[in-house]
Amino acid sequence: FFFQFFPHCCRCCCCAPQMFASLFAKAENQPSSDEEVELWSERLATSTLTEDRREALRQLKDLSKNNQVPVGSHALRPLLEVLQNDAEDVQMVTTALEAIHNVMKASVPEGVTPPDNDVGVMFTEIFAQKQENVALLLGLLAESDMYLRLQCVQLLKDLVRNRRAKLQECILAVPTGLSCVSELLAERREIVRNEGLLLMMELTKDNIAIQKIVAFEGAFERLLEIMREEGQSDGGVITKDCVEVLMRLLLHNASNQKLFRENSFVGRLVPFFAGLHEVPPEEWKDDKTHNTLGMLKVTRTLVSPENPQNVRQACQASLRLTGLLSVLYQMAHSPTLPLPVRSEAILTLAETVRGDAENQTTMLSTQLSDGGSALLHFLYIVFDSQRALPFRLAAMYCFQSYLASNDGARLQLVQGLLSAGSAAAGVSRISVLLCQAVVTTKDKTAVTNWLGCIAFSHLVLASVQSKELLLRAVMVLDPTAGKSTSWLAIMLARLRESNEKQARLRVGLLLFLCVWLCDCPFAVATFLNLPDVLSVLIPLTEEALAGHRHVVNLASMLLGVLLVHNDNSTAIKQDELRNVIRTRVGPDNFHRALDAMARDVAVTHAMQTPYIVADSMDNAWFDHDTALLLRSVVPDIKAALSNETVVRAPAVGAAAGASVEYHDSVVQSFKDMIRQQDEEIRQLKHQLAQQDVQQTEGGTSAEEFHSRIQELQVELQSVQDAEETAKAECFRATTQLKQLQAEIELLRENNRQLTVAGSSQPDAAPAAGADADADADAASQAETLAILLRKEDELLLANGKLQTLTGELQKLQEDNGMLQEKLHELQEQLIARDGAHDVPTPELDQLRSDKRELQAQVQSLEQQRDALIRQAGDAEQELENAKRQLEQQQQQQQ
Repeated sequence: FFFQFFPHCCRCCCCAPQMFASLFAKAENQPSSDEEVELWSERLATSTLTEDRREALRQLKDLSKNNQVPVGSHALRPLLEVLQNDAEDVQMVTTALEAIHNVMKASVPEGVTPPDNDVGVMFTEIFAQKQENVALLLGLLAESDMYLRLQCVQLLKDLVRNRRAKLQECILAVPTGLSCVSELLAERREIVRNEGLLLMMELTKDNIAIQKIVAFEGAFERLLEIMREEGQSDGGVITKDCVEVLMRLLLHNASNQKLFRENSFVGRLVPFFAGLHEVPPEEWKDDKTHNTLGMLKVTRTLVSPENPQNVRQACQASLRLTGLLSVLYQMAHSPTLPLPVRSEAILTLAETVRGDAENQTTMLSTQLSDGGSALLHFLYIVFDSQRALPFRLAAMYCFQSYLASNDGARLQLVQGLLSAGSAAAGVSRISVLLCQAVVTTKDKTAVTNWLGCIAFSHLVLASVQSKELLLRAVMVLDPTAGKSTSWLAIMLARLRESNEKQARLRVGLLLFLCVWLCDCPFAVATFLNLPDVLSVLIPLTEEALAGHRHVVNLASMLLGVLLVHNDNSTAIKQDELRNVIRTRVGPDNFHRALDAMARDVAVTHAMQTPYIVADSMDNAWFDHDTALLLRSVVPDIKAALSNETVVRAPAVGAAAGASVEYHDSVVQSFKDMIRQQDEEIRQLKHQLAQQDVQQTEGGTSAEEFHSRIQELQVELQSVQDAEETAKAECFRATTQLKQLQAEIELLRENNRQLTVAGSSQPDAAPAAGADADADADAASQAETLAILLRKEDELLLANGKLQTLTGELQKLQEDNGMLQEKLHELQEQLIARDGAHDVPTPELDQLRSDKRELQAQVQSLEQQRDALIRQAGDAEQELENAKRQLEQQQQQQQ
């Protein structure tokens, strides 16, 4: 072996050691993988020659297959620079994408979520930290080279798989990112298109925003076209991927469902199902079965009870108008279809007719080859003990959907029990078949009896008229005796005759009685008048005699229903029944049974879906609507046992009343209740706002009255002050006038005296001194006269001023009188208005009381709404967990 590699050796023994030493020395001198990666990374980053860089890329691509960590640590940045700077060199970009793809690959197989400590996941996290990196890859999708596009799509697919939420965020941030991804569905090269499908499948998961954008980018048209090109249900794995993407785009996305319907894509589903009911059994391969099941689930998504009511009803009408409903009837009744496909077709048909009056009519009017209606055929399937259980349960859901929100159909079938001869032939046969299912003893497992009781319970569910009408129904059990027996008596007799090994029969009978008697006091009174009612029910509350925990819980529940709806018109009064429960059952045992019923796993499981889901009867005890009803009456029963006033809570789901449509899931029930309470809150707030406006207007008017009165009072006070001032000035002027008049009189008197004195002197010649005195007297008289004249002028002025003040005083007095009259009038109006608003009256007290009650109701409803929102979130989470577990179980079974 040695000389094969060294042919020129002299073949002597002395050369061998030297040759081996040289060989091992060369091996020791070779660089390690880390050093080699670092060397080629540096050459890629620094070299200017294209061939050197290409060689470095090829070496890094080869090294990345087995040296993921070194290549990711040292070469990721140079590789990204190649994508950015060498975009024109297709070969270099493709090689760089392959190397990056090898670094980002997770170590787990496809379909399995990689752990956070996976090397590929950690490098994906580093890669996605910069949005520019994702935008760079999306830009490369526009290139025309097939291998480049293929490597880019595969890299994006693994990146989304490793870190879905982060990549979805980055792609949404790129303006044309989703457009580039959607264009992959139009790729004519199948290998790229198929990888684009896988990328779309990963990208649209759990992101409504991306689902909406992708749908508006034309994804529906392209997916349906791909399925047509691949041969519809025979398309194999490609059709399977298209169906999966359709499901993710439509599930719980009302906007996309509306877009799908408005663009007439519902009619394009018909060619997929056309002719399948005639396909021979041997041609149903696994891929064909899987694709057909997936497409039926897509159709169910459009008419799911979880959808908003307006969207669901519009889609139900579209299925009828496009002929898809007729195709579903053909598939549901085709004996050549595989059992899972046929069961799924029946479930799809059930949700298509549920709550839609026209579609429900077609179920009764559609005639099969044997002359019976489609509804009758479904009931034959339900009560055929030789059929598989999932098939029977699917047919049972079809019957329940026919009765959902269809009071006329309920009454028609109940009327068929009363007058079989006069009823329509189809209705009469259905009624007779229901009766036989309840009373038959041929099925030893009692599954047929249980299903018959479930079917009968939906005849009377939330319909008091149907419950009271059914009280008149009788049945002849023994034709020889010719004696008829009422249905209540038949139910009680069957309970009495059953034993602890017939738990299934007892559960069905008790369920039917609970639904029948709930909210119907007349039925309760009729039932309590039957002999030995308590002697039959009380032993069933003991587990040793009941045989099953569900029997114990339902017997206690039935006693509670009898207690709540007892109107004391029977021999067994409500107080007497309450004492019987306390003494013979025991409050603790009774409450324990009620709590067990509310928390039972079987009840919770039944509330998850609107139809019964079970692989075996061990997992099927309740259906959705009866489970909702039973859980809703537990608080009322506890209150009635405590002798408290029963405040009926708003009914949920099936117990919501005949005028309210029954919703078929817990989440939808909570959502509908929340919307209803939001509407009530809005109305109550509107009423409060109106009352506040009325009170504000009243308060504003009162304030205006008070302000006007204050203004008038101020004006009146100013007028009164001016009047007092005018009176004082008048008084002073009058006093001054009187003084002037007195002075003038005094001056006139002096002047008169002087005049008299001058005229009485003798005519003798006066002496020289006398002449002087005469001159002085004349001067004094002249001065007095001047003063008198001046005083007279002042008197005239004072008299004029007095007249002016007197006129002003009269005017002020008139104004004062007018203001006092106006003030008195306003005060009377204010007193009258205060009497209407502030003085306690019955109307005002009632208004204030109503306002307080409305405010309390608003607060209570808001608290209930918050609680229901939390419960709805919990229910949605439980629903998602249950669906995830179911999918995992189905995958494991497959």
